[in-house]
Amino acid sequence: MPNYFMQFQVLGEVAGFLLLKEPEKRLLVDISTEVREPGVSARRAYASRTCFSIFQEDLITAFLKHLAVGDTIKATGTFAQTN
Repeated sequence: MPNYFMQFQVLGEVAGFLLLKEPEKRLLVDISTEVREPGVSARRAYASRTCFSIFQEDLITAFLKHLAVGDTIKATGTFAQTN
């Protein structure tokens, strides 16, 4: 079966993140291309989101040290998809 590789680039606000240590350490980062809705609870403040996973230890450390929910970031990377 063929593999497909794509690149992505997104500019948006950090809507949330979650550090998972098992089965493989990774940081899940939700990014919204829309601004936070004022007056809405933190859990539902971003109507649409996309989730990215960070696996590299140095990137995880830098993200957790320098970024917080509500910060604007530009993310670029690649992903693979199979049938």
